[in-house]
Amino acid sequence: MRKERGIDADAPQYGENQQKVWNSFKDSRIRSRLWKQHGVNLIPEAWEALDARVKADRKSSGETELARPAYIDAVILDAPQDIDELVELVDLINEELLGVPAGDRTSVSMSPEARKKFLGLLEALGDARMKRKGKDLMTALTVRMLRKLETEGSMPKPQRRRLL
Repeated sequence: MRKERGIDADAPQYGENQQKVWNSFKDSRIRSRLWKQHGVNLIPEAWEALDARVKADRKSSGETELARPAYIDAVILDAPQDIDELVELVDLINEELLGVPAGDRTSVSMSPEARKKFLGLLEALGDARMKRKGKDLMTALTVRMLRKLETEGSMPKPQRRRLL
């Protein structure tokens, strides 16, 4: 007996933010030729928290190819467009940390959409007289996403379709 196409009762139920990460991960696999490296600067504590989340999600989902790029891509694509919200996020992370410490910059692959949005976010910060606050913004956005993911729990195992 064949199953009808459509909603599968056995398919994993992703949280809203897990779905964003999963969508970025799938895109990185399907359109890998379009993903390009871009420098990202986060404070060490944020990189450590991100790496811990990636490791935990690899284990819970069984997807060993999950990596930083899918999360950073999702972080950027989830970022608000409103400059006032961006400034507020930067101010909040600075308040929470009593100033954002030095960061670690590394290159991470991003989708074309995330790269374009990322450059727009940095330009918007410059227009708001916060030109050298990219690290602060990326740290704030990453911490924000990690907190959302934490409330959603472990990444579920993906549903694998059979070819035949």
